[in-house]
Amino acid sequence: MKLCPTPGWDDLRITSFAPRTSAPVQANFTAVPATYEVQSWEFANNGTERGLNGVTQVPHAWYYQQTPIYMHLHMSTTGALAAGAQPGFFVSVLIQKIGQSLAAAYNPASPYWVGMTVPVGGYGAQTHIMADEVAIPATYFGLSAMIMVYVFRKKGTLLATVNAGNVTENVNDVLWLHELDFHVQTGRYGSNGINTP
Repeated sequence: MKLCPTPGWDDLRITSFAPRTSAPVQANFTAVPATYEVQSWEFANNGTERGLNGVTQVPHAWYYQQTPIYMHLHMSTTGALAAGAQPGFFVSVLIQKIGQSLAAAYNPASPYWVGMTVPVGGYGAQTHIMADEVAIPATYFGLSAMIMVYVFRKKGTLLATVNAGNVTENVNDVLWLHELDFHVQTGRYGSNGINTP
């Protein structure tokens, strides 16, 4: 008899990116300790669009067609942030299922806004921030579907977004992107989930 664990959640991470033409730079997040430099993508504090391309694949362990996949990111700012500030990045998404033409892939005309509101008390300099999760419906995905993303900053420009209406990002600081991440519910053998034998 095979015994299965309860359904669980796992991370589908994008940590390797390719810069676009007006790219951010990979630089030291902090000079301490100087011996081991911490690398992160630095988005300048200006109105130039700066972006990164990334790609990943929906795992076979995903609890197929039953749960959304939740997109969020991990980021930091160089300086302190006051309560009420809204750091984040815009993310364009393209999801292409196996056997699906590019023209039929999920490719919304507007980007998503992936950010969060700084809580009461604010954040100190170089605080690790996890953005709010953005749900993408299960119907857009399939097993082994490709997820292609373009993460970008365009400070001071009003942009229509899929999930948050019109958004203008105006954080007065350098932003650092560490990881774009998707939470997927797993439900197959070989993962923390349930499956029918």
